[in-house]
Amino acid sequence: MSAPGLPIEAQHVFPARIIGKHEWCMVVQPSRFHPGARVLEYYWRPLPVLGFEHSWKHCEQWPTYNLDDGCYGGMPRTLRNYWESHREAVRSWIDNGRPLDAASVPQMELAL
Repeated sequence: MSAPGLPIEAQHVFPARIIGKHEWCMVVQPSRFHPGARVLEYYWRPLPVLGFEHSWKHCEQWPTYNLDDGCYGGMPRTLRNYWESHREAVRSWIDNGRPLDAASVPQMELAL
């Protein structure tokens, strides 16, 4: 399930969404701080047409990332719409470790 830059231990990768000049994806993965818990992390990469590398980068590498910036963390505010469109599925993955209904939750196709 892994693509360059995404964690090998990812349990689910939601379909990427283009926001501005970048692609973003949401990844459900084990928590780094709480054993047995799952968290949602954001990853981003420049669009391929810009000629940059295609490896995914963790949201902490976003140029304006700021953990002290309220609920957006210095990341694009449009990410909220991305999360909202998958809210129920995200909650199911984090709470139960599985989708609501396997047919209703698309899995991102990863080109290796």
